[in-house]
Amino acid sequence: MNVKNVFICFILVIITYYILVLHRDHHLFPKVLRICKEKQERLKVILPIIINKLDKYQIKHFIFSGTLLGYERHKKKFIPWDDDIDLVLIKTSDIHKKIKQINYEIASEFKIIKSFFGYKFVDEKNDVFIDLFIYEEKNNIIKTIYKKTLDSWPNEYFLTHETYPLRKGLFENIVVNIPNQIQPYLKRQYGNWEKEELTHSHYLNLFENALIANIKYNHHNSLKKCYRSFHGDDDQ
Repeated sequence: MNVKNVFICFILVIITYYILVLHRDHHLFPKVLRICKEKQERLKVILPIIINKLDKYQIKHFIFSGTLLGYERHKKKFIPWDDDIDLVLIKTSDIHKKIKQINYEIASEFKIIKSFFGYKFVDEKNDVFIDLFIYEEKNNIIKTIYKKTLDSWPNEYFLTHETYPLRKGLFENIVVNIPNQIQPYLKRQYGNWEKEELTHSHYLNLFENALIANIKYNHHNSLKKCYRSFHGDDDQ
């Protein structure tokens, strides 16, 4: 991809971000919220399924990241523009074996796939997923076991005294495990977490989908090149 195309891609991203993120009254924003709402309704169906399996195999777990932010900031509900659920799974010597068994038991409807942070519990039919982050307790810190994840989110960790004992809470009227102290983690991860910002979610991924769905990019070669470049097929 040459310098000209890089510049075009950069301008397109800035314009799209301005339209969708800074201008919520734009016609695309309600559409994205509607898509997220549909995904959230399905996520509320599948969340108890994975929780029951994790409990069955005694895998310690709790909500975190954007899901925990929604719980605390949005009155125990999803962030309106979020499109997934985030769970921490505490590593044990046999956790991967247990995950494999869970995957076998749910295979008729769902699947669990590997990810750079652990696993994804996927409902392919309805295009939704729950992220399952593998964390490890060590030296009074609970954090990811994967370097790439730590590099991506360096503040995404918990102190054991903040976390335990886990508490029960209702997220979207579903019983979930939550850290004992929520706000120290949110402040560490998000800074001014009480301020409502669209960047505290997967919204910046969704604007690409909204762009693809609403702009007739087949008639714009520069946008086609930009899109293909982001997906690693610039030569097609």
